[in-house]
Amino acid sequence: MAVMAVAMAVAGCGNLPRPFSPENKTIVEADALLPRDGAGVVVDEALCPAAGGAMIEALNRLDIPATAGPGNRGSMRLVCDGDAWRLIDADNARLGDISFDSPDRVAQGVLTLLGRDAFSPADNRLPALVVAPVIGAPGDGETALTRAMALALKGRGVDLAQEFDDTALVVVGSVVISDHDPGSQFVEVIWELLSPDGTRLGIVSQENTIDTGVLDGPWGSIAPVIASAGAEGVIDLIDRTFAP
Repeated sequence: MAVMAVAMAVAGCGNLPRPFSPENKTIVEADALLPRDGAGVVVDEALCPAAGGAMIEALNRLDIPATAGPGNRGSMRLVCDGDAWRLIDADNARLGDISFDSPDRVAQGVLTLLGRDAFSPADNRLPALVVAPVIGAPGDGETALTRAMALALKGRGVDLAQEFDDTALVVVGSVVISDHDPGSQFVEVIWELLSPDGTRLGIVSQENTIDTGVLDGPWGSIAPVIASAGAEGVIDLIDRTFAP
């Protein structure tokens, strides 16, 4: 899969010192981006509507894309029957039940059923990061992707700085969309990792072809899916850059 690097300047960084001087600038291709039928969890709150919103928030905190919307052909469903939550896969197979409990405890149960462990703190092994606003995304993508990347990194134990300084690395996201054919568009999502003075340390490239106009409105659960893969790539870049 071809990868294109997009150069950008970070506004507002100023003339900052250069404590990092990597020998090589790295490009990382993230796995699966903008999946046409990307996995996510649709929370079916019909029998316990008061818990639905809190359940979605708890799942998102664990980097599990969740929504109350219709989902898509690849979505799993988390169904509340009043006494328990039932996780059902895209083929309508029952993955397991989770006793009704606090949203955070149920979300941990979903994580277990999915065969994933909760992300552990990074024990300060990673430098602090600033997530700059994403640019170029249609619909609400700029806001949704920026927030989703911050949540994905924080969920992996990264210390997020609130403003540019002379120690924090910077993650800058951009979206480039071009016509592919009359019914589809080619989408690139690029995350650049920059040193405090704006020097590019590496690039995470994500790309796919989607139906025209899919991203023109709310991004919903698409943003967390993209950000999750992108965050893994960003952390990989940091590990490579600052490996002893």
